[in-house]
Amino acid sequence: MDNNLLIAIFSIIPLIVGVHLWQKGISLIRNGIKAEGIVFKNNFKGSINNKTGLYFPVVRFLTEKQEWITKELDIGQYPALEEGKKLQLIYNQENPEEVEINSIFRLEILPRIFVAVGILMLILGLLGYLEIIELNFENT
Repeated sequence: MDNNLLIAIFSIIPLIVGVHLWQKGISLIRNGIKAEGIVFKNNFKGSINNKTGLYFPVVRFLTEKQEWITKELDIGQYPALEEGKKLQLIYNQENPEEVEINSIFRLEILPRIFVAVGILMLILGLLGYLEIIELNFENT
C-alpha cells in the first residue's frame, strides 16, 4: 500500500484522540467542579521491553458529596509525577470518574495539538497520494 495513503489513514488516530480530549476539556471547563487531589501512585505503561513508555498518574480526591475517588488519568507523561504531590483537579459532578488535572495545557492546548497533527498528516498524506507533492520515504 502506498505510504502516503497510510499516512492519511493513520491521521485518524490523532484526530480521534484530539477531538475526544477537546470535547472532554470543554465539558470540564464549562461544567466541572474543582477539587484538590493528590498523586496516589503512577502506573507505567510501556513497550514490550519496558524501556520506553509513559507514567499515568492515579489521583485521589474528595468530591463535594464527600465521596473519595481514586482514578487513573487518561493522559500519561514522562517523568512520573511525585507520589503525594498535591494537584488541582477538575471533575464532572455527574460522573466524578471523569477527572483531569486542571491545567490549560491538558484541557485546551494538548487536544488542539493532536487535532492539528492529525489534520497535517491527513493533508500531507492525501497530497502525496494524489501526487500533488512528493514525500520521500526512502532510507538513505
